[in-house]
Amino acid sequence: MKMHPALLLLALAASSLAWGAAPDEPERIARLSYAEGPVTFQGATESPTSALPDRPLRPGDRLATGRGGRSELALGTATLRLDEDTELSVIDLESAAFRVEFSAGTAIVHLRELVEDESFELVTPNATIALQTAGEYRVDVMSDEVTALTVRHGVAEVATAGGPVHVAAGQRVRLQGRDVVAQLTTPLLADAFEDWVLEREVQLAEAEPPVRD
Repeated sequence: MKMHPALLLLALAASSLAWGAAPDEPERIARLSYAEGPVTFQGATESPTSALPDRPLRPGDRLATGRGGRSELALGTATLRLDEDTELSVIDLESAAFRVEFSAGTAIVHLRELVEDESFELVTPNATIALQTAGEYRVDVMSDEVTALTVRHGVAEVATAGGPVHVAAGQRVRLQGRDVVAQLTTPLLADAFEDWVLEREVQLAEAEPPVRD
């Protein structure tokens, strides 16, 4: 039986939707590149499921690590890693704007490049942190009222009741309350999570193909 051309096009379109083709793809590519231990993924319109590496992320998606779980997100010019007992939600994935929310736990961002007019924001229950330059940043959500930001390398800006506060390399700031009172504290020594992050960086560097002349 020969199918009419119009019907054939409809059939192909239906087949594409059946395979999960999304009409509105985000402009920035983001994917879950590595996971170990208990890691749960929840799409904007899905029930929570176990997370598998190489899964693409879209606005509205949620990711959570359980006790003993860790995960890594590849974001093009940035890598975002989550420690155990951490919850993340993707807000924006525009080409010039990345915005993610942490409701609990600890994360480290390795931002390799930030071009002009591009924004990279980390949101917690009581603070909004804008990364100003390439660098390495750690966020600890200690409660709904307290966030700690550590800048290993780079510069970040935090909106507070008294105006924007810049946090430079080597500084750690405690962000207290809904009005966000910023207080400089002594930077912490590297812990097991930061050791794991360093191991992942070494593994990725060793996995890259050699540069040829």
